[in-house]
Amino acid sequence: MATRATYTFGNKHIYIHWDGYPEGAAQYFQKMMALNDERHGGLSDLRGGLTEQFIRANRGAEFTSHWDDHGDTEWHYEVSADPDSPITLKVLKFYYDDSGERIGQLYFEGPLTEFLQRYTQEYVDTK
Repeated sequence: MATRATYTFGNKHIYIHWDGYPEGAAQYFQKMMALNDERHGGLSDLRGGLTEQFIRANRGAEFTSHWDDHGDTEWHYEVSADPDSPITLKVLKFYYDDSGERIGQLYFEGPLTEFLQRYTQEYVDTK
């Protein structure tokens, strides 16, 4: 079954049709970090930034014009990266209320490493 999600990196947005629940997203982020380590040796040397790293690392990831263009997504992940701070993540879970209105509820907010530790059993810190 598809669990659709969007991922925002600054002003760039990505859509993935499958495995958008937190454990699946954690795998996508872990692949992004692992690809970075293998090819570039550190976040400060990313070619194209985290957005392109995420796309390269994850089959099925595609650019979209805006995170809310896919109204049927169940999850949204917003990544913030500052060279002087850890990567942070804000996660929204979407549901429909009794009147049929789509509501986004804050599910997680904090460092990406904390999210990975919580939702990935085999996570290895890549600092």
